[in-house]
Amino acid sequence: MLYLKNKYLLLLLNIFILILFSCSEDNKADKNKQKDNKNSEIKTNDESPIKYPLLSYSIIKTRKTDKLKNDSLKTIIDIWLDQNKDAEINEIIDFNLEQTKNILNFTFDKCSSDPPTIIKTGKANCIGYSTLFNSLMNYSLSRKKLNNKYECSHYVGKIFYAGQNINSLFNDPFFKDHDFNVIKNIKNKNNIAVDPSLYEYLGIKRVTVKK
Repeated sequence: MLYLKNKYLLLLLNIFILILFSCSEDNKADKNKQKDNKNSEIKTNDESPIKYPLLSYSIIKTRKTDKLKNDSLKTIIDIWLDQNKDAEINEIIDFNLEQTKNILNFTFDKCSSDPPTIIKTGKANCIGYSTLFNSLMNYSLSRKKLNNKYECSHYVGKIFYAGQNINSLFNDPFFKDHDFNVIKNIKNKNNIAVDPSLYEYLGIKRVTVKK
């Protein structure tokens, strides 16, 4: 019975991985089209983001965050915020997820996670994705004068699918000490967790953090 259960979980996880990589190819094609049209506007989905209850994360440690220093990206954010004065927190998060996706391409190769470097090369792993998103998000909160209510933290954790620790089953960089972000509501603790590299692959906007 245990063997069948484990076999079933592995089958689910393998299907999950196949979907992950097939979606990545589609997303890369879409991204190339978007990058060819530099004047196209970045749009966000006004619908409430959907969480995937089978997918959850546990926090291992916190990574140091960096302030956004790229003036061109600051200008893009400033323009968007000026044009979307009524934007609420979920819209700001979605905008920065899309920005991160459009700037970077995911790589399994060893690479830098330094924001100026990955912005220049356009290549990053999950650390770089979360680092860039974090700097974009915290700049947006400061620019919007919401940094007294929200803060974006960069975490390292494990991924769980259907209660199973994926990291323990796959010898794969994507599932080893995976990086993600949590936008914390300082006042009411109503936190929002996002995984920028998972958004790149599957378009999933929100994830759940295990308590």
